[in-house]
Parts: sequence; C-alpha cells; structure tokens
Amino acid sequence: MRIIISGTTNGIGYATLRELFKNGHELITVNRNIDRAEEVKKKFEKDIKTEGSITNFNADFSDLDSVQSVCREIKSYYSSVDVLINNAGLFCDSYRQTAQSLEMTLGVNYFAPVLLTQGLLPLLKESGRARIINVSSRAALFGKIRFKNFYSLKAAHGFPAYSASKLALVLWTRSLADSLVGIDVIAVHPGEVASNIWTGDTFFMKMMAPIVRKKYQTIEEGAETSIHLVETGDVSRFNGFFVEKQDQIVPYNKRCLDDKHRDLLYSETEKLFVKLGFSPML
Repeated sequence: MRIIISGTTNGIGYATLRELFKNGHELITVNRNIDRAEEVKKKFEKDIKTEGSITNFNADFSDLDSVQSVCREIKSYYSSVDVLINNAGLFCDSYRQTAQSLEMTLGVNYFAPVLLTQGLLPLLKESGRARIINVSSRAALFGKIRFKNFYSLKAAHGFPAYSASKLALVLWTRSLADSLVGIDVIAVHPGEVASNIWTGDTFFMKMMAPIVRKKYQTIEEGAETSIHLVETGDVSRFNGFFVEKQDQIVPYNKRCLDDKHRDLLYSETEKLFVKLGFSPML
C-alpha cells in the first residue's frame, strides 16, 4: 500500500513507520526535520530487509503555507494514495504562535492536518477504498473549544489547548466521515505513550517527563492501533469512530457528539482558510 504519514522522526510516528516499512509498504513521510528523517530512512534501510520503501518530504506544521506547499509537491510525484496517517502533533507547555498567529497547539494538531488532508484528497479519491487515520487522544473527551477566540486561544497552552485540539480533530473526523464517499476516516487513541511529546522547557514538564516515561506505554505499543487499521482489510465499521487498542471503539461523550459544535468548527475552519488565502473546506 502507498501510505503518507506525518511526524515520523521520533515517538509513535517513528514506531509506526518502522513497522509499516518492515511489512513492505510504500511510505511517504512529511516531517519538519528533513535531515533527521533521512537519518531514520538510512537506519531502517540498513537494519531491515524488506520490499518496502521510504520517500521523505519536508513541511513545517507550524506554517500552513509550508503544508500547502508540500501537498503540491507530493501531488507532482504521485497520482494516488491509499492511506493518510495524520500523526504529527505536539504539546506546548508555554504559549506560542504559528506563522499565521494561531495558537501553536491548535495550529499544529488541528489546522495543519486538516489542510494537509484537503490538499491530498484528490490522491486519496483515486484509491479503491482509501482511509484517513487521525491520531487523536482520549484528552478529546475533556476538551473545550471556545469559539469566541478560537484562532488564538489567548494565553492558552498546556492541557486546555491540547485537549481542545484533540477534540477538534475528533469532531472533524466525524464531519469528514459523513461527507466523503469511498474513504474511511477514523480517529485513534494510541494510549498513554512515553514519547517526546512530553518534553518541554518549564520546570513542571522537566519534572513530569521521567515519571511519564516510566509509567506509560512504549512507542511500539502506541503505534499498534494505527498499524492495525492500515493493514486490516475492511475498516468501514470504524468510519467516523474513535478507536483504541487496535479494534475497540472509544465511546463518544456529549462533547464529541455535539453536532452544533461540529458544524460550527467546520464553518470557523473554513472562514480561517479563506481569510488566509487557502481553498474552502471540502
């Protein structure tokens, strides 16, 4: 299968890439650190005997212009794609902004994968039965989106911003699943994973990182659900749902099932994209 996956230089994305490469897939990665991506590619090619392949592309998810640019670049090389895994994400322990002055967590975890998916939909539609896997988190169940200052989330960071971004990803998964034909769209909870997402500059994060790494799952365990959904023959029963532990559906709570918020999120996202000069939502 031809698979695009973002954020593969460490953490869950790294483990996902390694297993899918070992299993012989044609892999296309999108990473901010292209040098590190090439190092990972060389390591895997040296260590693993496989029919698989890896091609790396460069994009900075904190800059939507960069995301749009990589979509154009990928489409110039490929005519179809079977799977898109929106894996890249971050947790900000201090307030930061993207190139478009969006709150960093929401910009990288939500707006960037939405724009990437929009740009790559023509390739996915050329596949027989494509699938989009959005790596979210159970943090979505605690998220709250404040539409009054939706774009900037003034002074927001840490868990409030992270959970809001993951809730937005789940609501968008439901919207996309309802609107697309022939493409399954699934949100994934990888579990509590000891990945680099839990590193940061504040005293709190430096204190918590060793505890998190000792208590939580490995990155290999965190990658299992995404890998399972890629390699399972028929995943249509999961379309629009939130999945964990390979094939268990996470029950949505009221926030995830709020159609008013889902539709408002779609509308506000489209307004932002048009304002920034991007194509309207599909």
